[in-house]
Amino acid sequence: MKAISLVKMPINLSHEAMAAKEKYENAETLSEKIRTLQEYLAAIPDHKGTDKLRQTLKTKLSKLKAESEEVRLRRKGTGVQFHLKKEGDAQIVLVGLPSSGKSSMLAALTSAKPEIGIPTSVLTPGMIDYEGVQIQAVEVPAIFEDANQSVMGRQSLGAVRNADLVILIIDLTRDPLKQLKLILKEFENTGIKLNKSPPPVEIKKTGSGGIQIIGDIHLENERQDVVKLLFEHGIHNAVVTITGKIKLEDLAESLDRSIIYMFGIIICTKGDAKGSAESFKMLKNSPLGKQFQLIVPTSVMNEDGMKNVKTLPAKIFHQLNLIRVYTKDEKGVAKRPMVLSKGVTVKDLTKMLHKQFLQYFKYAKVWGTSVKHSGSQVGLMHTLEDGDVIRIFIR
Repeated sequence: MKAISLVKMPINLSHEAMAAKEKYENAETLSEKIRTLQEYLAAIPDHKGTDKLRQTLKTKLSKLKAESEEVRLRRKGTGVQFHLKKEGDAQIVLVGLPSSGKSSMLAALTSAKPEIGIPTSVLTPGMIDYEGVQIQAVEVPAIFEDANQSVMGRQSLGAVRNADLVILIIDLTRDPLKQLKLILKEFENTGIKLNKSPPPVEIKKTGSGGIQIIGDIHLENERQDVVKLLFEHGIHNAVVTITGKIKLEDLAESLDRSIIYMFGIIICTKGDAKGSAESFKMLKNSPLGKQFQLIVPTSVMNEDGMKNVKTLPAKIFHQLNLIRVYTKDEKGVAKRPMVLSKGVTVKDLTKMLHKQFLQYFKYAKVWGTSVKHSGSQVGLMHTLEDGDVIRIFIR
């Protein structure tokens, strides 16, 4: 096995980091330990010299969060609880700071009638009907500083984790970057990574054989550090497949089951206000703003702003990576489409319709953009596209 060299670098922590370290070491309660450790981690620069330290602290943080979750589960039912069952073909959540315009946007997108301007402590649902696709939109109670340290904040962030798409509501009358940074910080602190990809590493536990590393080793750490980290997580036999350059803390991240990766877009509100155009431009051109594929300026107070609001259902549908496929039989084409994930094949759809359809499948005919000619005959591995019409023939 090829060894990995590591240049030992001194760790020179800043005054801010040392102060955060002291606060963490003096923390007494579990919630205080989690909060101060997060602050300590945020104050440590990210480079080779701090990689081991950051990985060690992230492992500690992961264990503290697991302990906190155990406490929460033991107390379940004693505090404020809310849960909203998913309905429709997909669920999106509207997330923002207090008075950011979440309720107004929910009302503009759906037939829901939330109380505008009144803080809410519950999930408020509505339904977007986009050309036969039902998208459940849910307004989440406002996010605030250290939201993950309160019952209500954890409930809100928990609702975000269950969604298919996150929509950040940013108020253009206030500092947009400050709002975005606060929301993303709370997301990170609760294990939600927005518009980020998982580390390029896969860990498969095995019954024996010790720790095996497959692929080009791009780790910046010694192999023994990798083995030690896995041992700390109770993994003594595993195949580790690395497909890109990673750091030790990336490996620790891949072991943290509380972390999820989600996709999000930004809808800016109050675009009719003075100075809103400059705020939107600043947000869109910032490094943080460039992490988002879609940032839409809107206003529910004027015609131009509402034009952008009316384009949102189509944009949201496409960001969900869904397609509509219409089935056809001798009676004609179904009025309501089947809403499926992009990349679905005829085989996938056939299994959904009836298990015997796949067993007796003969061929299918497809009308739409996925074929060159309308009514083309296709097989099971044909990939369907949005708007396709399909008729399945069985033996």
